Amino acid sequence: MVKPTVLNEYPISMIDIKIELEKIKIPSLEDVRRNIIVFIGHLEKSKGIQLVIGAMEVISKKNPDIILDITGTGPYENELRKMVKENDLERNVRFLGVMEYDKLMEYLPTCGIALATYVGDPYNITYYADPA
Repeated sequence: MVKPTVLNEYPISMIDIKIELEKIKIPSLEDVRRNIIVFIGHLEKSKGIQLVIGAMEVISKKNPDIILDITGTGPYENELRKMVKENDLERNVRFLGVMEYDKLMEYLPTCGIALATYVGDPYNITYYADPA
């Protein structure tokens, strides 16, 4: 939600970023699709999703029903799509694009594994957010 406001006589817009927990419906264990791995985010090299796509070739041989759902878009998307095609992973990797918030809150809890990837680079701001 964007809230127009004034700070020191200058008009600014504040963007409220939060997760509305009441919109997340916890599915029963039977409704969790254990074969779905999901990534949600801006598709750029520093996020590291290419590492997962690279691993999907091995993972999909051991578990042919595994699916990596990539939700989001970004400047690295075309390169990731090329990587999927070159490794013949179209059956196991799906690009879902941008998903409407309420739909995302419904979809996410039904996935077996959710990823938070990034490349360990001290120049990447995500590096400093890692609690490890």
